[in-house]
Amino acid sequence: MRADRQAISLVEVITIVAIICILSGLLLVSPHGHHPPRRQVEITVELHQIGAAIDDFRNAYGIYPPNLLANAVDLGGDDRGVSLRTDMLSAFKTAFPRHQETEALILALAGAIDESRTVMALTDGMTSSEAVFFWLGGFSEDPQYPISGADGPSFSDAEGNGDGILDARDEDLQSRDLHYEFDLTRLGPRTDSGLFDDKHPGAAIGRYVEYDDPRDGTRRRINFWRYYPRGSTVAIEYFDVSRYTPAEYYPAIHSASMGNVGPLTQLSSEASPQPHAREDLVFVEQGKFQLLHAGFDDVWGDWSAIRAGTVVAPTGPFLGDLADTLANFMPGTLEDKQE
Repeated sequence: MRADRQAISLVEVITIVAIICILSGLLLVSPHGHHPPRRQVEITVELHQIGAAIDDFRNAYGIYPPNLLANAVDLGGDDRGVSLRTDMLSAFKTAFPRHQETEALILALAGAIDESRTVMALTDGMTSSEAVFFWLGGFSEDPQYPISGADGPSFSDAEGNGDGILDARDEDLQSRDLHYEFDLTRLGPRTDSGLFDDKHPGAAIGRYVEYDDPRDGTRRRINFWRYYPRGSTVAIEYFDVSRYTPAEYYPAIHSASMGNVGPLTQLSSEASPQPHAREDLVFVEQGKFQLLHAGFDDVWGDWSAIRAGTVVAPTGPFLGDLADTLANFMPGTLEDKQE
């Protein structure tokens, strides 16, 4: 819930200054002797704008939005999965201290299966691309029911067309109190008629959760949209790196992911030049978050070496499809940034 603001905020001032710096840097000739494509500039600017909205979210709610994947662990076994779900509960309680949403619903966001069967499972929890719009798409102003309340991320058939069937036709995105001015036409996946696409098979199918409203038992639904830069077929990915180091947590490839991308790492200040363990690494923007996009070629490339920690920022080497990857914390591509 956000209060109306009459004056420009510090975050907005920082955002304006950052965008000016980005544009200035991108308009200059890059170190490799070429001007960046206009589309690269547009994507980079939007990544920084969304990043500013996430910082604004933290200022308003006291926490960076989590995208904790319940299966996304390679250390700690089942205990780590339990910890991630606990973190989701804790994060939601911090953001909405008076909320009365059910624990089963909050845990479902992290991939837990509801044994009471009142909440359908979200396999493996929210993906890094689904997290962008879920957290910045706005919540209800009802402090007790930020998800189930009016104009929140969930909807019922009675709030839609009232035809007795709860489906994608019942959602009204225009009513949402957005934390970022998303171009709603660039949310996906969509059918040819413009509806949330939860029917067509394949990797791009939209995922959703249905659950019983804690107030009256009415069946409600949350669609998990992905957000695409203008002209792009690849969604923006969000990674919360505020809670763990690579040694403690590193997301595995999500079952619903569009690629094998993960958060970028770099050597810690105490590390040797050739890391052999995750203890030698920290996340880029450790303690904050990362927003990544595949760049103007719309191809992520093979992130295996990055995920293994053998290729780190800024040294790389970032070659091939990896080279034009864009992020909210740098003005150009990974290729421009590498030493």
